[in-house]
Amino acid sequence: MSDNENNPNEDMDEDTVEDTVGEEVSNADLLSLMKTYMNNKIAGLEKNLNDSTHSLAKKVKKSENNFKFKGNKVQFDLNVDVLDNLDSAISCIEKKRPNKAISYLEDSKELLNKRNKHIRIADKSEGGWQTVSEYLSDELASDSEDEKRIRAADSRAVKKLKAAKTDKQQHGRKRPAEAAGSSYQQAHSGENFWR
Repeated sequence: MSDNENNPNEDMDEDTVEDTVGEEVSNADLLSLMKTYMNNKIAGLEKNLNDSTHSLAKKVKKSENNFKFKGNKVQFDLNVDVLDNLDSAISCIEKKRPNKAISYLEDSKELLNKRNKHIRIADKSEGGWQTVSEYLSDELASDSEDEKRIRAADSRAVKKLKAAKTDKQQHGRKRPAEAAGSSYQQAHSGENFWR
């Protein structure tokens, strides 16, 4: 028997099969090689299908929930991602794949660190979550410019908040009679007053 038969988990490609067939091989050995090759290919397809199904289920889970506030949706999505990574890590540990489990746990840690950073930015800035929104929209800058990005995002957020507040004050504070366009307003506005 060849080494490839002893290690069925090793991927076999067409070249390996041709090399092995070039030697004197019995029909049973050839059948065993083909069986191993097909099992490995099928296992790869199953894994891809499971990954695709899992990804689709995750998207459905996220889209099923409607939230009144955007911040709640962002937090929920983050929680779903972390829980999904934890489930995957547990599955990898059960399958004795510790390196893959560590990768999932590191992804979760990175997600949580990013979220904590955003919370700290929102808490320390005058613009609050608007600053975080501006910060996230400007992802082109490098990490070395992070402090500049935060300050710039904060100033943009504050300007937008002040502009919105000014707009609200100018357009939102009419007396009821003015808003309705009453005849009192027309009579006292100076138009046709003495005619």
